[in-house]
Amino acid sequence: MRGLTEANLKKLAGSRSFDRGRGYLDAVSGVEVGDGWVTASVHGGQLAPAGLTLVTECPPFPQGGMEAIAQWLERNPDARMVVIDVFARMRGNAPQGVSAYDADHVAVG
Repeated sequence: MRGLTEANLKKLAGSRSFDRGRGYLDAVSGVEVGDGWVTASVHGGQLAPAGLTLVTECPPFPQGGMEAIAQWLERNPDARMVVIDVFARMRGNAPQGVSAYDADHVAVG
């Protein structure tokens, strides 16, 4: 997948998130696209809380995701919350015959 095209972005985000994101287009400026990264400023009605950190990439758990999150938490000892969206992408494929619910529980121990 080369370049950040609208079709690529929709595929990566999923149709629902992509369509919801269209409502924020007027609030985004300063988009910069690099090799494997994108940054932008999102303007809203309130300032973001001091110390807010957004990380948009993490390897799936089977490929070191848990370790990456643990290392991030060590570097950010004042962090109060980690949000994972979409968890199914983080945990990797569920084993054959195991429900997604059970696979989620196994993934987080």
